Formats: sequence, structure tokens, C-alpha cells
Amino acid sequence: MGRRPNYHKEYQELNKEKIKEYGKQYRLKNKEKILEQQGKYRKENRDKVNEYYRNYTKQNKKHISKRNRERDYDIKKQLINEMGGKCVCCGLTSWWILTLDHIKPVKKQRRGQYRTFILKLLNNPNMRKDFQVMCYGCNNSKNIGDKCLIH
Repeated sequence: MGRRPNYHKEYQELNKEKIKEYGKQYRLKNKEKILEQQGKYRKENRDKVNEYYRNYTKQNKKHISKRNRERDYDIKKQLINEMGGKCVCCGLTSWWILTLDHIKPVKKQRRGQYRTFILKLLNNPNMRKDFQVMCYGCNNSKNIGDKCLIH
């Protein structure tokens, strides 16, 4: 008498949750070991890993852009809420129209540095004293003159 055909598949289907929980517990218990193995694999197979990420990025460009945009919006919302959540000039509270205004003018930053800059402000409250929350209209008006021309 031999084993039943497809026994392994049947067992997996009947015990999905049990197997899933075991895997979760194993990963928690062996986190350092797993990270070490992953690092070793990446180091030994650098070209293969880089090729995988290049292909993944090409195939999932829209998804990655959407995820990054949503993350950036969440970070911006959190920072704006921590800095008062409304325009200091007119009191507007719609976060997507609110911007960060330099109280003292500084040279323009390159676009690629914006996320890093926002994270620095979020993590370092002392840096925030040189900035204020303003709506797009008030900020543009202030940029034309010394103060907001709208209000």
C-alpha cells in the first residue's frame, strides 16, 4: 500500500491557516537568521537581484508611482497637521492646497530633494520655526510681494 496521490496538496488545503501561522511564527523567531541569509544571497547574486528589481520597476511603474504619491501625501498631511493644519493667512484647511512657506527666503531646492526635506521637517521640530503653512494662493501672493496681497 502506497501513499495517496496528491496527499501533500490535500494537507495544505485543509491546514492553510495552521501553515500560515507556523510560517509567521517561524519568521518572527528567526528574523535575524533570515535577514542574514537574504543579505548573503543579495551579495552573492547582485546582478540577478538588480535585474529582478529593474524588471519589477518596469512592469509596475504605475503601481510604484501611485504608492509613492500616496506615501508622500500621507507625510505631507501629517506634517501640515503637526504645524497647525491651516493657512496662517486665510485659515484654509484643505490639505491638498496647503503648502510650506519659508518665512525667510532661501534658494530654490531641486525637486528631487522635496521628500527628504519634508521628512527632515517631520522628524526635527526645531527646523519648523523657519516655515509656516500657507495655502497656494496666499503663498504665491506673498512670493510676488513681501506679504500676502489677498488678505
